[in-house]
Amino acid sequence: MGDSQKSKEKGAYSQWGPEETKVLVELLVDGVHRNWRDNSGNFSKLIVEQKFLPVLNERLGCQKNHNQYLSRWKYLRGLYNNYLDLQRFNSGCGWDPEMKRFTAPDEVWKEYFKKHPKHKHLRYESNERFEDLQLIFGCGLATGGSAIGIKYMLFM
Repeated sequence: MGDSQKSKEKGAYSQWGPEETKVLVELLVDGVHRNWRDNSGNFSKLIVEQKFLPVLNERLGCQKNHNQYLSRWKYLRGLYNNYLDLQRFNSGCGWDPEMKRFTAPDEVWKEYFKKHPKHKHLRYESNERFEDLQLIFGCGLATGGSAIGIKYMLFM
């Protein structure tokens, strides 16, 4: 029995389209606002199967299951990590919220692409989902926004 025959027996693979991914991200953002995440920042299988997948499948007429959700979750997390890598790479990199894309001087891009040649798309493409992914996956990210300087701590 060939490999193609084995994969057919397991069930047909359903690739995620752009509209399906867009709706999933919308549902995940809504889930974040409703505090449906667990302590680790993930959504439980029960939440996914009862809250997200029925809405996604009904709205788009697809039949996504939990394993397919996990596959897309991993893809979206990887995409978000690519965005973080870019931001951490150099202080010359920024985010333009109006254009929905990353900005940096040419020399910063050149150095970044030496280490990340597969990320060239980040320079020119619009990254519409970045802010949503930041909300979904950035729950444990320290930004320093609430930091108190050590100088002030000594006199409190």
